[in-house]
Amino acid sequence: MRTQIHILDASGLEERARVEQILVSAAAKFGIADTTVTSRVPDTIRCYSERVGFGFAVGGRVVGKLVIVDFNAGKAPSSDFSVIKQYITLELCRTFGDRIHVPMESEYVAVQSTLPESDAAREFRRKHFRLER
Repeated sequence: MRTQIHILDASGLEERARVEQILVSAAAKFGIADTTVTSRVPDTIRCYSERVGFGFAVGGRVVGKLVIVDFNAGKAPSSDFSVIKQYITLELCRTFGDRIHVPMESEYVAVQSTLPESDAAREFRRKHFRLER
């Protein structure tokens, strides 16, 4: 299950910083892993996963004049997913008020993973995704 929250007219540095603060706060509160370095999505603010390489993911990105927060429950959503999603959603609503738009699925903005993998991402994958042989 995938969902999005759009923050309208929010492409400025101040809005990005507020969204980043909310995501960082959620990560600290719930112990989710920072996987931002692995993102290949342009204008990523932050990305977090339940555990490195497993479970749900949440991330913020800028597309035009929107800040989009994506929630992806993964293949088998954990019980923590709904709690974390609710926490982030409430904080976004508290911070941005009527600029929050919860789109229908037909309004979702597709994630475009167009950036090349960075050296930092390759190193992160090497450390956290060792293959058993």
